[in-house]
Amino acid sequence: MNQTELTFATDPRVLLIDLDNCPQQLARLPVELDTFSRIIACYGAVEPRLGLSLVRSLAPAIQEGRLEFVGMRIKGKNAADFGLTFWAGRLLAEMPPDTEFVILSGDQDLDHVVDLLHRENRRARRVGKAGEPSAAISGDVVRTYIEKRLRPGTPRPKRKESLTKNIRAYFQHQPGVDPNAVLNELISREIVLIDEQGLVTYPQDDSWPGREPLPF
Repeated sequence: MNQTELTFATDPRVLLIDLDNCPQQLARLPVELDTFSRIIACYGAVEPRLGLSLVRSLAPAIQEGRLEFVGMRIKGKNAADFGLTFWAGRLLAEMPPDTEFVILSGDQDLDHVVDLLHRENRRARRVGKAGEPSAAISGDVVRTYIEKRLRPGTPRPKRKESLTKNIRAYFQHQPGVDPNAVLNELISREIVLIDEQGLVTYPQDDSWPGREPLPF
């Protein structure tokens, strides 16, 4: 693998599944177990039905505590969403700081959970389709954005909203680049820090001796 690539294959990853929204994801669980440290699947309206062969393949992960099915006792609209929100907060406290959170749901309301995780400087994203591939962000892509838009002495976004717009504007003619993934990398590498009020700071300014490229 090229050393310039930002890859997190060995970093812990959490998958939070909205089974009410993505029931078809059940069939992919044996595959996802190879790429995620913890998987929490929440359901509210309908209890999932697992075939015998699927139960056998998932049993070791359930016994080890890597896979959990969480049913909401009180049924209602968005019941699974509330369950996923609770588990996101719980795992935020339990998992290492370099953990990536992936929320599998077509419900855009869960973007609020992603935003809250970003405020804690965690990598997080929502994907809307079962098996949707992760966006691969190369080190060169992120490094170029930093060089062009975030160098000390240049006007830099002071709030999360303006930083997000800045990233989108910079990559608007590069359709293969996910602006949210770029923001996640900036946060996870502590190039930027975002507090609860959405204020952005740049803690690594001292790493630019002589305005040389920022090493990361």
